[in-house]
Amino acid sequence: MVTRLRLAMIGCGRIADFHAHAFKEVGFDLSAICSRRGSARSQPFADRHGIPRVFENVPQLLENREHWDGLLIAVPVAETLQVLRKSMETGAPILVEKPIAFRSEDLELIRHKKYPVIVGYNRRFYRTVQRARDLASVSSSVIAEMTFPESVMAPTAKSGDPQYLRPYFSNSVHGLDMLRFIFGDLEIQSVQRITNENDYVLGFVALLS
Repeated sequence: MVTRLRLAMIGCGRIADFHAHAFKEVGFDLSAICSRRGSARSQPFADRHGIPRVFENVPQLLENREHWDGLLIAVPVAETLQVLRKSMETGAPILVEKPIAFRSEDLELIRHKKYPVIVGYNRRFYRTVQRARDLASVSSSVIAEMTFPESVMAPTAKSGDPQYLRPYFSNSVHGLDMLRFIFGDLEIQSVQRITNENDYVLGFVALLS
């Protein structure tokens, strides 16, 4: 007898909706959901997707390990690393939305640990990306140009404020991962900031090899 795997979801925003449909399509049972304490989204999300258990917060969901087999983490980037660290203590397989953090050094404590964690870089599986990888693998030399992010609000703070740069890092992770998937490990050769007269950073130009 084949037992369907039970998935618990942490986060119930727009991206979580996409994941819920996809996991049901491939045969998972969505068994539990939680969001921020007091969230008004959790119960409507559970009703919409037929999820039987709504937990009040992340610790409560993690403590009820008997109700689920694997985890999806789809929360805002600023909260992701903290939620992931607590979730990894359960030993359960985890799919986590990207990026996990805004700064790579924040990942050092978990980067080399052997946990069943996969980051959801779904665009590697696009046919066009796979085709580009095939072409790059048989070419002696390739020059490629990529422009990202797909969309970003205009900066509203000066370059000394780290908050305003976050849209660049959260949206651009798709493009950076696709470049690494197509070409392999990349080394930064140069980076230039593009600023306006008010010292607002409007973009970056980077050369990688």
